[in-house]
Amino acid sequence: MPSGSDGDRPGRHGPRCAGRQPSPDRARIVAAARELFEAKGYAATTMAAVADTAGVPVAEVEAAFGNKVTLLQAALDAAAAGDSHPSADRPWAHAAGATSDPMELLSRQAVNVRARLERIAPLAAVLHAAASTDPDLVELAARFDDQRAVQARIVITELANRGALRPELDVAEATDVLWLLQDPSTYLRLVVARGWSPAMYQTWLAETAIRLLVSVRRTRPA
Repeated sequence: MPSGSDGDRPGRHGPRCAGRQPSPDRARIVAAARELFEAKGYAATTMAAVADTAGVPVAEVEAAFGNKVTLLQAALDAAAAGDSHPSADRPWAHAAGATSDPMELLSRQAVNVRARLERIAPLAAVLHAAASTDPDLVELAARFDDQRAVQARIVITELANRGALRPELDVAEATDVLWLLQDPSTYLRLVVARGWSPAMYQTWLAETAIRLLVSVRRTRPA
């Protein structure tokens, strides 16, 4: 498949690496791409620059990833540290379901979200900024947001199953509330723009989610 002058223009989805023997340089290429995307943005990062930073031939980058869309997806997956697996099978999902206390559930979720956003929020900002002007990234950005909605719904469903959800909220509405609270842009605005520490964000997320989502009768001492 032709990749354009710099390998930047994708086919519909780019190459799929499943079933291929992974390149020994793949992790180094992905790390270089993540560094450059975060430092320079999507448009200014070329396949050639990634190859140079990784210390490999550009042909190897193009053979492994095909285009920048696929390379950005790989960088997001690496930053998420395992989020390419089905949401319900991730350790955070099992941890969320391991407590019967709705406030503890949301507090554990806040710990997990903070850790994930520390890794992935800068790349998520790159993705959404580029998707506003590059149609090749619209689908990837939509999938990223949809995945966050799936994660939020798992937590909300746990609350609903415990009878802990505020009575005026249904699962869909509550999912949207948690989805918004956990948005990477919210994390970046508070931590980067406003100077909060990640620990402050974690506390705010847990307390705000509890206040907005958990039934008052479940937050009062017995």
